[in-house]
Amino acid sequence: HTVLVEAGDLAGNQEHTARITVVIANIGPSVSLPDSFWVYQKVDVSFSAGILPIIGGRITISDGGDHTRSFEYSGGSLPSSFQWDGKWEDGTWARPG
Repeated sequence: HTVLVEAGDLAGNQEHTARITVVIANIGPSVSLPDSFWVYQKVDVSFSAGILPIIGGRITISDGGDHTRSFEYSGGSLPSSFQWDGKWEDGTWARPG
């Protein structure tokens, strides 16, 4: 979109040369990976930018209870694959299931 800025004063002087371009970023990024996978299984991950570049990403694994593990990535180092070793943030191992 283009925005034209105009101004006028009491003497009748007009200015309307300021012009800027505005990008409407209403389409967010998307991520895809398999619905389920095994511990130690290497899976493909795909990060796709929307209108603006991706500045970062996070993969979080949870057991639905007290255990989680997060993996943070900057926009310049988004992975194309992911592999989890089965360890939680607190160092304990995930139980089968």
